[in-house]
Amino acid sequence: MKNTTKENDWDDFEWNESENSISFAEIVHIVKKLLPYIIICGFIGLVLAWFYYKSQEPQYVIKSKILIKDDQGKASGAMAGSDMFKEMGLFSGASSVDNELEIITTYSILDKVVNDLQLNVKVKKNQFFNSKEKKTYQTPWDLKIISYKKNAFDDNLSYSYNLFSKDGKIWYIKEDKKIFVSENKPISFDFGILVFEKNTSQATPDGEWSLEVQKPSQTVENYRQAITPSIPNKNTSIITLEMKSPNPSRGKMVMNKLIDTYIREGVKDNNSINDSTLFFINDRLRNVEGELQDVEVAIQNFKQKNDLTNIDDQVKLLLDVYKENSQKSLDAEVQLNVITSLENHLRSGNTHVIPASLLTQDASLSGIINQYNLLVVQKEKLAKSATPDNPLVKSINSQLSSLRTELLGSISTTRRSYATVAGQLRSEANQNLSKVRQMPLQERQFLDISRQQAIKQELYLFLLKKREETELGKSSTLSNTRVIDYARVSDKPVEPKGSMILFAGMLLGAILPFLVYFIRQKSNLKLKTKKELNSHNKIPIIGEIGHQEGTAVFEVKNNPRSPLAEQFRILRTNLHFYQNKDKGTCLMITSSMPGEGKTFISINLAATLAANKQVKVLLIGMDLRKPKLASELGLANKKGFTNYAINDVSLDEIIYDLEGFSNLKVMPSGPIPPNPSELLMSKECEEMFNLLKERFDFIVVDCPPTVVTDYQIISNYCDISLYSVRVNYTNLKQVEMANEIYRTNKLPRMNLVINDFIPEKYDSYNSGYYFQYGYYETEEEVKKKWWEKFFKS
Repeated sequence: MKNTTKENDWDDFEWNESENSISFAEIVHIVKKLLPYIIICGFIGLVLAWFYYKSQEPQYVIKSKILIKDDQGKASGAMAGSDMFKEMGLFSGASSVDNELEIITTYSILDKVVNDLQLNVKVKKNQFFNSKEKKTYQTPWDLKIISYKKNAFDDNLSYSYNLFSKDGKIWYIKEDKKIFVSENKPISFDFGILVFEKNTSQATPDGEWSLEVQKPSQTVENYRQAITPSIPNKNTSIITLEMKSPNPSRGKMVMNKLIDTYIREGVKDNNSINDSTLFFINDRLRNVEGELQDVEVAIQNFKQKNDLTNIDDQVKLLLDVYKENSQKSLDAEVQLNVITSLENHLRSGNTHVIPASLLTQDASLSGIINQYNLLVVQKEKLAKSATPDNPLVKSINSQLSSLRTELLGSISTTRRSYATVAGQLRSEANQNLSKVRQMPLQERQFLDISRQQAIKQELYLFLLKKREETELGKSSTLSNTRVIDYARVSDKPVEPKGSMILFAGMLLGAILPFLVYFIRQKSNLKLKTKKELNSHNKIPIIGEIGHQEGTAVFEVKNNPRSPLAEQFRILRTNLHFYQNKDKGTCLMITSSMPGEGKTFISINLAATLAANKQVKVLLIGMDLRKPKLASELGLANKKGFTNYAINDVSLDEIIYDLEGFSNLKVMPSGPIPPNPSELLMSKECEEMFNLLKERFDFIVVDCPPTVVTDYQIISNYCDISLYSVRVNYTNLKQVEMANEIYRTNKLPRMNLVINDFIPEKYDSYNSGYYFQYGYYETEEEVKKKWWEKFFKS
């Protein structure tokens, strides 16, 4: 009859360790276990790190410092107090160190550096571990690119060639052809034309070289990433430039070239007003010069036509008076001409600077123009590093728009004022002209032509004077940058850090065994440790059976002093709490699948129970589908339970004595039947178990696994059920299936038996707890040295 009472009173044997942390003892055990692998992998990691270290190019740090001077710093120099230069608008506003920080590494400046030094061309000496640039910039050749082929870098960012030199001759391999390179002569490559100019300071050594020609724009971008400008102290206007390079000489040259180019471009920006003024003046000079030549030719033709060699003294006198009276009118006409040209320049939408130096008689208007020019220069500088959507650019555009409107209004007012003055002076000139009209016709005509000549000549001389002043100012313009330190190279390479690389390699190598170990542990779904079992198991654990060396079936009989025998005795003791008092106790042993040690546990548990001579024990093989018990005990399986179930034999005929045991009997399963489940459900089977409980104190049933329904039928006749799980064999999902069987009460008094565990692997903290006092040590183990036991544990 099935026992439907679910017993959960056996809490003494249920471990509730749910900690996910690893104890110190477990860590020590894992380290001891993996120690040989840690040493080997750490050494391999150290060797690989050494090879990596040798394969890396040493990196040197190149640093330089520049000072960005403000407008006051310039004024304190040699040109302080020069009103002429201030009037001409040569000096821009105060420099923003943040703007200069962005400008110094812009693409336009670095592009000039790369092209001037041809930094996109590199030659390296091939070595065993890697190809390294020489520490000095000089190579056996000075490589100069004459020209690039069209679309040479559309598909390739770089071109690489292997050069070979021997006995002063050079060649490279292309399409399995040896192509000789003639020094000092243009050579055609895939990217363009290159010249190998012999460096007379060095002899050409024999060996292999690597030539790399990179896309110039890519080289520029590489240097933009490599060069780091910074402001160490926000309270100063000092910019520090820093870069790393495997070639200190080359890096130093690049840094100094960058500074020189930046200073040159800065002076060019500062001269933008002067350049605009010169452009305006030269344009006007060309026009005035042509007009003046036309007037002089007209005078010459007039004299020749009218045969005029000497003008009457009265005419000369009137002419002198006329010139004196019209001088003021002439000045007004010049200023009116200039202001009109500036107004046309501004209304045409021109966004360049306005030549303020031409307005010598209007200080207020010159001041507004100077403000306008300062904003234009700031905008041009920002355009190199900022987009049109930049808030600062938008602010400058707004200010320029306001100043342009104000300028147009002021220029219009000034132009009307000059026109009024010119009109008044012209009226006075007309009074003198009325007197001149009384002169003969030829003299009057000559006077008109001479007046035009005087006006054009005065304007021409005025423009020549302003051009000289502007040229002088341009040649005197200073940079707003002062070099504090030119490029300096670190004494030793800062990279690679050898000690750190070697340590990291050794550390990673030593960590690798741990990673492999834990990955294997996590990926392996089989039961391995007590902690894993505790995290998945909900069934009371009644006993633990350790790993058995060899194939002996009766381990408890062959070696009664072994730890394995003691574990079965502990299991026997725990089972006594479940023993029936009035009749025999029937206990079944099953598992999730074959191979988990049901038969082994059944045999040794029965032998352990039979060690007490006062009790009678029967071992039954009830796995009717794959019987194994009889073969393990060396018995014939011709007659057994199946014969009894079909009323072929009596009960006593299928109960056999077991050699070496007086109180232990065995009942084999018998021949494999076609209907095992029906036989187990038969009335004969139920009666058999009732009779056996009357004759024996313990009945140990070796049952089939839970993958077939037979185990549930047999459980109806049993009082206790032992469920075997085998370490490193049972899947954790099968433990969950066992939990479901326990939860649904399909087995009576279900308890778990842990089979085939190795103490140091299964429970590192309690490893060898059966050997704490050396009670069960064999003589061979006692003779082992302490260090042998240490490394084995």
